Amino acid sequence: IQGRGNSSWNHAKKPYKIKFDEAVNMLGIGQKAKRDWVILANHGDQSLLRNYYAFNLAYKAGIGYKSTLIEVYLNGKYSGVYLLTSKVEESRLNVDEKDGGFLIELDEYASGKENVNYFVVGRERYTLKSDYINAQQMKSIKSCIKEIEEAIKNEDEEKIKELVDIDSCVDMYLLQEYVKNTDVGWSSFYMYKMNEKDKLRFGPAWDFDIAMGNDYRLDKGSYENIYVGRYSGFYQQSWWYIYLCRMEWFRDLALQRWNTTFYSYVE
Repeated sequence: IQGRGNSSWNHAKKPYKIKFDEAVNMLGIGQKAKRDWVILANHGDQSLLRNYYAFNLAYKAGIGYKSTLIEVYLNGKYSGVYLLTSKVEESRLNVDEKDGGFLIELDEYASGKENVNYFVVGRERYTLKSDYINAQQMKSIKSCIKEIEEAIKNEDEEKIKELVDIDSCVDMYLLQEYVKNTDVGWSSFYMYKMNEKDKLRFGPAWDFDIAMGNDYRLDKGSYENIYVGRYSGFYQQSWWYIYLCRMEWFRDLALQRWNTTFYSYVE
């Protein structure tokens, strides 16, 4: 067992990663047996339900992991109610690095040396969730993200659809907007490609403990109003989604998806 998290590690109730000697499917919530699992503290969410709800909503939409609430005892001492879920890692997403696949995180907490530990495209920092990326791979991945960003900013519908898995992009927008996630353009926002020919996919969905009106920096903690798809001046917004939501075809797809499928997930 080891500690994990960025700002969450500074809380009194600590989040952890656990590693087993052999692969297991913890409580049957995983898609397959794995050695690594995550137990989230949800210290910033006194209801303990925001991540649980959002994760399972994302799982229904095919852009996230299943989760379940558990009680944790550490060294014989009761630590409280935690959330058990899968670890965000390439092997769970069928990412093949040797064939041009990658997993990245939009992460404004990124530190170290640029183009070694992280890279910058536009206003955002991205970290690669791998210990084996070399300089050439880093350059190639950065070029891929830059091409997508330019297509989005230029409102090039054809190019966007050529490079991006639109279904996961739309579903992720609906999820982030529905829960009004403050962190959508700040950190813990993951995207991946399984291989060189694959399109950029959005997910797994992660980190919703200050969503759903639990952040008083945004609208005094209101859960109302369009946040993800409209610029409001809040510095943690997603510029990709702000640009995408200015395009009628994307708004039409989001509305159609909500009315035909996504709405049933939230009932």
